[in-house]
Amino acid sequence: MGMEVIRIGEGEQDAWKKILNSPRITKEQIDYVIDYVANNKIIPISIPIESVYNYRIFPPRSIAVSGVGGVIGAILALKNADEVKYFITTEEVMNADEKNPLYLSKYTLDKLQNIYAARVVQIKLNDFNTIKSLLRSGGIYISGLPYEVAVQIAQLAGFGKIWHFSNINKKFYVF
Repeated sequence: MGMEVIRIGEGEQDAWKKILNSPRITKEQIDYVIDYVANNKIIPISIPIESVYNYRIFPPRSIAVSGVGGVIGAILALKNADEVKYFITTEEVMNADEKNPLYLSKYTLDKLQNIYAARVVQIKLNDFNTIKSLLRSGGIYISGLPYEVAVQIAQLAGFGKIWHFSNINKKFYVF
């Protein structure tokens, strides 16, 4: 099974579909998606947002760039942010080398730091003061964070502040 790469000449909509359906994200795909978002281009496919509790939605101001599962969603969450104050990550991502599966998260974080003036916050289990501070800023995109940390954020968040991107349904869920 080879990795999917964007080919020159493909339609933008097809390229986006290929990225969103790709079983394994590549650096080239990350570069492509970041270029779109950073240059305020309109994404040629619809990424719906569903409010699970039918409550007011707070835009994400803290974006988790951590773990392999949430990288593309993190970049897409930037399109829904009115202001990005923080990028959230873990020590494991910050220390990842090119052989580590978390390296793509580190690569993404490094690229985003060159574009956005957001502060990077390393989050740890039971770091409730940091979690409360992030929640005071607005919504938090949590996909890719370690499960235990995501649960602690959810316990303190209230309604309308937790953002998750579903790769299966190709949409955001806000809890």
